[in-house]
Amino acid sequence: MVNLLAVFGRFPVLRAIAFGSVPPQREPDVTGHHCFAKTGPHGERMVRVIFADSDRMLETATVDGLVTEDSATPVGRRDLALMYAERYAQLLSEAWQPDVIAPPHP
Repeated sequence: MVNLLAVFGRFPVLRAIAFGSVPPQREPDVTGHHCFAKTGPHGERMVRVIFADSDRMLETATVDGLVTEDSATPVGRRDLALMYAERYAQLLSEAWQPDVIAPPHP
């Protein structure tokens, strides 16, 4: 008995004939990250980093270098630029200031 999975895995042309072509997975649009900082009520340095692509927005908050909050928001059909603008305005209203120093990624 012939193992069809092994045959199709070894010969992608046969797989394409049998099942049709498989479209390549879409690479999300990467936008980079934005960093905000402020001084906490007890003098501690608070940093918030936002990283987003066309699939999701990741946000990490640290206090004196320790991660205190981590969240992921699916972008879906919403406009990524609009999400960034809304979050940027919200952070500014909460006394966060744009910063160029980001905590290291784990």
